[in-house]
Amino acid sequence: MADTTHTPDGNPANDPVPFDDRTRRVMELRKQIREGTYLLDAGEVARAILREWIANGDALGTNVAVPVVETAPQRHAAAGRFLVASGEANAEPDEARSA
Repeated sequence: MADTTHTPDGNPANDPVPFDDRTRRVMELRKQIREGTYLLDAGEVARAILREWIANGDALGTNVAVPVVETAPQRHAAAGRFLVASGEANAEPDEARSA
C-alpha cells in the first residue's frame, strides 16, 4: 500500500458526535466561543436570571412579594440585588491576609 501525504486536512475531524440536542447545542456554543463568533447578550442573560430567580420560590423566602420588572427602573432595581459593590467592603481584613 502506498504511503499517503500526511496533512491536517487529510485526516477526518475528530470532533465527538452529540447524542442529544442539548449536547449538540453545548458543542456548538463551545465551538463559537473558541472561534470568537459567540456574542453574549447581557440583557438576555439578566432576563434569564430573573426568570429563574422568580420561578424558584425558595429563593424568595417566605412571604416575600415577587418584584415587578416591567419598566426600566424596575428592572434596574431588581438587578441591583445581584450587584456586589467593589472596594474596601470586599477587601480581606489585614489579619486574614497575614495568616
